[in-house]
Formats: sequence, structure tokens, C-alpha cells
Amino acid sequence: MERKLPNYCEHKASGRAFVYLPLGPGKRKRVYLGDYNSAASLAKYDKVIGEWLTTKQAPRVADTGPTVRDIAERYQSHREPSLTPDKVYDLRNAVKLLIEMFGSRPATEFHALQFERFRTILIDRGYAREYGNRFLRIVKECCKWAMQRQYMTADQFAVVDSISPLTSKEAPTKVVGPVDDADVDAVLPYLSEDFQDTVRFIRATGCRPGEAIRMRVGDVDRESWLLKPASHKTAHKGKARAIPIPSAVHGLLLPRLLRPDDAYVFGAEGGAKPYQKRALGRAIDRVIKRLNVEREEAEQPLINHWHPYQLRHARATEVREEYGVEVAQVILGHARIDMTQHYAKVTEEKAKAVGKLLG
Repeated sequence: MERKLPNYCEHKASGRAFVYLPLGPGKRKRVYLGDYNSAASLAKYDKVIGEWLTTKQAPRVADTGPTVRDIAERYQSHREPSLTPDKVYDLRNAVKLLIEMFGSRPATEFHALQFERFRTILIDRGYAREYGNRFLRIVKECCKWAMQRQYMTADQFAVVDSISPLTSKEAPTKVVGPVDDADVDAVLPYLSEDFQDTVRFIRATGCRPGEAIRMRVGDVDRESWLLKPASHKTAHKGKARAIPIPSAVHGLLLPRLLRPDDAYVFGAEGGAKPYQKRALGRAIDRVIKRLNVEREEAEQPLINHWHPYQLRHARATEVREEYGVEVAQVILGHARIDMTQHYAKVTEEKAKAVGKLLG
């Protein structure tokens, strides 16, 4: 006999959701969950079911196989070794949320309804479309992995895989604006020396935070003062990337460029290890929160919260206004795919010219 979980039901008269929990032979208890089909009621349903399954009141039946928690944790252990640190971060967060919502549910009972609830939670929590869709892809990949190992059926996966990603209407892309230099200056003295220099470098070059964090000594051409990252966001598309390094930050780089070619310019332990990209953002966030508590007590103006990507936007805004869109395109590393071959040659020449312009 397979276990059948109590159904999520609607009380037509009141519009509320409820579930009947079996308490033994001929006995059951009705538990109200909130407004029918609301995110809160769906979350409460899974919590109530999870608690019920751990009590002696739940019927003892034959084992129904691994739970969603079992599958998610096994999948995480399988995938992590082959992922970059950024993707590991996304994987862990997606798995954490999946377990939070459905961890105690048997994997054979994870269907499209649960995936839709997971999708709804991402919307309700305000996830940006791109970030939310990363979580959905991870869950689908987890389900596919489970199907291939016969923890889930092919029909289960087919239905889950057919559910559409988040749309721009459901989860609008968040607009990121440039950071005010006054807010940057207020935070800098309280960061470590490595992070101070990283912030100054991103602000001066407009590079991506990840490019600065992963930058190695050998990536810097000291004759043309170009950063030519060995790996970058669009490298898999065959695009070139050459970032001009203004003379304003040559001084902070020179001592760091004395390290071996494979050392990280802004890395920990003298460049032996890279920092996680999000470590910089977390450090900035902690400083701002602490300083704002002090400022609020002293009735002083608060520091606006900002993150490393806004440094890139600040530089891009300056360059676009002073030198035009084409130069900003070079700084940001953006180009159409059909221009890949041409761009691979033109990028470096343009970047050198931009470096001279920027000083």
C-alpha cells in the first residue's frame, strides 16, 4: 500500500483552503490554511503535511522511496564539483529553498503543482526574472537527474519541464543605476585593503566585479595597460575582452603585479586564493548597515545601499556621456554575436585608444 498524502482542498463557502489530517481509524482533523491558492496557504500546507508525517498520528505504511530532500541533496553533491563558485552559490540557494518548501515530500509525489508553488514563491519574494529563472532551471535539472536514476517517472519530469519560466511581467528585471561616489567614499575606509583596491579598480575600469575578483597577474598587459581576462562572461561565445586600465589605478596595481603570473591580483593570502565574488558585496553591505545604525543615532544622513555592479554602471555612464555609446560598448564588453570575428580584432585596438583617452 502506497502512502497517499492528504489533499489540498477548497472550502467553497469561505474561499479558504484546508486539509484533512488522518488521526487514526475513522478519525481525522480539518486544518485551515488561509486563502485558497495563495502562496501563504500553499506554504502552510507543506509545513502542516511535513509536521504530520513526523508524528505518530501519521499511518505507518510501506516506504515510498527517497524524499525531495534526499534527491535534492544527492543532486547537489553530484553537481557541485563541476561548477564554478558562482553557480555553486545559486545551486545551494535553489536546493535550500526547494527543501524548505517540499523536503519531507516523497520524490514520487513531486508534480507540476509543487513546481508551480515553487515558481509562485520566487515571484512573491521579489526575485528578479533572470535570477528566479536560474532557480527554476536548477530544479528542472534536478528532476531530470532524478528521472534518469528512476527516482521520478518520465511523465513527472515531462510535466514539470513543460512549465514556462518567469516572464518580465511576473518578475520584472531590476534596473541597476550608478552609485553615488559620496556613498562609495563613506564605505571605503572600513573595508579591507584588498577590497578597497578592488572597489577602486572596478570604479575606474567599469569591469564586471567577477572579472576583477578573478583577475590574475598574467592577465594584465603592462605595455598597453589592458586587462585581457582568460575567462569572462561571453568567452564561450568566442568574444574577445580587453579592458583598458586608466593610469589613475596603475599605482595601486604595480605592487600587486610583482606576484607570480598565476597569482590573483586582489586575492587572499598574497594572491594565492581568490575571494568569492559575493564576498565583496557582503562586506560592503555589512559596513553600510553598521554605519547607518551609528548615523541614525547621531541623526546624520544615511548612506544609500549599493553593491559592486553599481560601480560598473557609474563608470559606464561617465564614458557614454563623455565619449559616446561606441566607447562605452568597448568598456562594457558588449557586442552582437554576428560581429564576433570582427570584434575579436577590433576590441583590442579600440581598447588601447580608449585607454589613452581615459588617461
